[in-house]
Amino acid sequence: MAEQFTWAALRYAMLYHLLTWLVLIVCLTSLLGILVDRCWPQRRDRRLQRQLDRILAVGARHPLWQRLHSLGSEGSSAS
Repeated sequence: MAEQFTWAALRYAMLYHLLTWLVLIVCLTSLLGILVDRCWPQRRDRRLQRQLDRILAVGARHPLWQRLHSLGSEGSSAS
């Protein structure tokens, strides 16, 4: 099928192979999600800032708190 691609072959694969549909849907939705995320970087930045604020508000009890503070100390010592 890869050497002689036709729409009929694609239609046949989708009609008789459910896994093909599922893989195609996963690929297309992932692509769409990535494209939407890249279109609005300010929205992503605000979301990441809110997550960071929540981690810092919880403090040392949050699982990512130690990692954030170790990254902060590496950045300040390299300066």
